[in-house]
Amino acid sequence: MLDRIQKEQGARLHEADPELLAEIREFVRKDLKQMAEFYRTQRGVTNSEQMLEHFEEILQKWSGLVTEVSSHDELAQLYWDEVYSKIDVSRHGM
Repeated sequence: MLDRIQKEQGARLHEADPELLAEIREFVRKDLKQMAEFYRTQRGVTNSEQMLEHFEEILQKWSGLVTEVSSHDELAQLYWDEVYSKIDVSRHGM
């Protein structure tokens, strides 16, 4: 959806080279290991690897959720549906 809107507005979209994408994925994989090690050794987070795995799951979920969002209103509704409507205001005063 966003690609179509951008093209209609005159933007040119380019596909990344597969080799570059592979290099980026490898960098991210190594960086996540370094981040987990940093938080384990420097901040005492004993479950840093599990926390990063959970973060990756959340990132994938939200990447999928926002794929079809094409307006601020749709994004606001998504936030409401996925986050705000689930907050217990009696426990987390607003």
